[in-house]
Amino acid sequence: MRVITVTTTAFSICINGDIEGFFKGGRGLTQGMKLSHICFADDLLVLCHGDVTSVNIMKNSITDFGEVSGLLPNFNISTILLGSVDLTVQNNILNILPFEVGVLPMKYLGVPLLDKRLGLKIAVVLLKRLQLVASMLSAMQIYWASVYALPIGVVDEIDKLLKGFLWSQTE
Repeated sequence: MRVITVTTTAFSICINGDIEGFFKGGRGLTQGMKLSHICFADDLLVLCHGDVTSVNIMKNSITDFGEVSGLLPNFNISTILLGSVDLTVQNNILNILPFEVGVLPMKYLGVPLLDKRLGLKIAVVLLKRLQLVASMLSAMQIYWASVYALPIGVVDEIDKLLKGFLWSQTE
């Protein structure tokens, strides 16, 4: 039996079958790029200016990425939001990206995307989730208190933490 241990990592990138570059592994990759998209598992949110040139650049970038990686978004189930974009420009954009046009409010990863301030009607979901978390934290305290006689200082600290959970500005 052979045991192999890895103490350091190094990476190269293979583009179109050619190995390019070399860099050591670390805690993560950052290259000073501005955030232009957000990825979560199989969801991608891409933001760009509402003009034909920007949309063409975005589509070409996605296409180039797909050719290199073999990964492409499913354009048939993609949605586009067109803020304050002229109707003629909207039609030109939809000729480039034939997405379904979405309307606000809509949800992305369970969080509502809005065109105005968050109102009580929409925030109720957040309040219910916070209420659930608070009740779970409370249940943990009740369980421990049913098994042990907790010192009054611990009970006071737990009470302070639970109250601070929703109302405090500190971490």
